[in-house]
Amino acid sequence: MTHPIALAIHGGAGVIERDALRAEDEAAIRADLDRALD
Repeated sequence: MTHPIALAIHGGAGVIERDALRAEDEAAIRADLDRALD
């Protein structure tokens, strides 16, 4: 029997404004999240 897996992401460590986030950094963050979900 398999059990479902959930990933909880807590975003309460502060605020990063979108215009302060470089495109490369956003891409790296999204890639890491994708890897975590695989």
